Amino acid sequence: MKIHITENIDKAIENYTIVPILYGKIDLGLTPNNSVTHIVAIDALDSVPSNLLVDFISNIVAKMRLGCELVLGGTELAAISRDVVNNNITTPDYNQLIFTKRGIYRSEDIIKLLNETNLTINNVQIRGHRYELTATRPYPKN
Repeated sequence: MKIHITENIDKAIENYTIVPILYGKIDLGLTPNNSVTHIVAIDALDSVPSNLLVDFISNIVAKMRLGCELVLGGTELAAISRDVVNNNITTPDYNQLIFTKRGIYRSEDIIKLLNETNLTINNVQIRGHRYELTATRPYPKN
């Protein structure tokens, strides 16, 4: 099973089960644990307030089968902060950027959280104010 977690269901990925984000939460209750082979949640973290972040990540990880790849992303807090301090972003552009966000995180904090759930981080890319990372639920070592 492949799932796409998004707040914008109009941009669904074909052949993926859509899991909408509503008020910072997802409902994966009908998805059996350890059953998902691929999860795409590229802009999902922008929709999750900080008080719900740990539960959000835990719910996703519980559904991942061994070898499952997670693609996760959001707005990079460190990049925005750096641009604000260095006057590389105008106040209107800053306000436009953060206006619709419920949560903005540093990618290193998300990596730490994923490592705590025993996922293996495969790749991290930061482009401008966006980050995208891939992580895998590893097979046990013999």
